[in-house]
Amino acid sequence: MKAAFSAWNDRIAPVFDVARQIWLVEAKEGRILSETEASLSSEPALGKVDELSRLGVEVLVCGAISRFLEGLVAARGIHVVPFVAGDLKDVVNAWTLDQIEPDRSTR
Repeated sequence: MKAAFSAWNDRIAPVFDVARQIWLVEAKEGRILSETEASLSSEPALGKVDELSRLGVEVLVCGAISRFLEGLVAARGIHVVPFVAGDLKDVVNAWTLDQIEPDRSTR
């Protein structure tokens, strides 16, 4: 499974719509196989979605995301886990343990 985590200053980026970096994690059976940083397109929303698809992302973990962009990402078959906040490494570890808890209070 390949997941993308919107990243900013070693934390989950507060708003995916304007995020420029993602942390890519490939994991299998709760074990991380690889991790790398990637830059997102500065183009409008469709550029970001194209980039996620090209990278083979299956799950996007992010902070806030507009409903429009969330719909575009989901339409590509990418599962969106929105409204997550915290230290990037802590969130990645929680994801590998299937323990991510989105902050839905803002939705």
